[in-house]
Amino acid sequence: MNSLTWIVLSSVLLWTGADVFRPQPAASNPQPGLKEVFAGDFFIGAALNNSQIQEKDSLAKDLIPAQFNSVTAENIMKCEIIHPGWSDYNFTLADQLAAYSEKHQMQFVGHTLIWHSQLAPFVRQIKSADSLDLFMKTHITTIASRYKGKVDGWDVVNEALEENGSMRKSIFYNLLGDAYIEKAFQYAQDAAPGTELYYNDYNIEQPAKRAGAIALVKKTERKRHSHRRRRHSGPLEHQFP
Repeated sequence: MNSLTWIVLSSVLLWTGADVFRPQPAASNPQPGLKEVFAGDFFIGAALNNSQIQEKDSLAKDLIPAQFNSVTAENIMKCEIIHPGWSDYNFTLADQLAAYSEKHQMQFVGHTLIWHSQLAPFVRQIKSADSLDLFMKTHITTIASRYKGKVDGWDVVNEALEENGSMRKSIFYNLLGDAYIEKAFQYAQDAAPGTELYYNDYNIEQPAKRAGAIALVKKTERKRHSHRRRRHSGPLEHQFP
């Protein structure tokens, strides 16, 4: 994901009664940034790396707050970094990103809670469904509750589909079946009620994958009533079918 071209246009929002966090029109500016141009329509978002979060990147330091009104983490909230051991968590940079979003009055999207890639090595050693379920519950509860009131929306499940729209044969699917998706959203809702919850994927403008995403949401909804919203991540040129 390119650090400065992630643009949030839409998302899959499940199981939250909160009012949708929406960008507000900004005051007039003689040289408006992208966030002013599209204020009231949608967020302009950036995925930040370590140096950008810590404002050590001299070019990005002024560019990001001038042009963007939504931020997410490029890598530092993924499992291998934020939860490297069963009882070991590293919140340093995630805390700094939360402070950054508050300082610049930006929407903060947490990325990501459950993903087959960039898992901590200990997760890949799990062999039983019960142990993996326990990991999911502990991981999601610990992280989502820590950032309750700071993260506006979570990418709860990330890239669960193959390009043909079928379920990806990840460790989560192989041990828990597609029920892992419902479990993940339930754990996130319990840990951070009122937070927007997203299913996140790319290439869903492609017919087969789009059909798979729609089927996934409908199947989940048959088990629980929910509000819906879809978030599609990727470079700008991939946002429009």
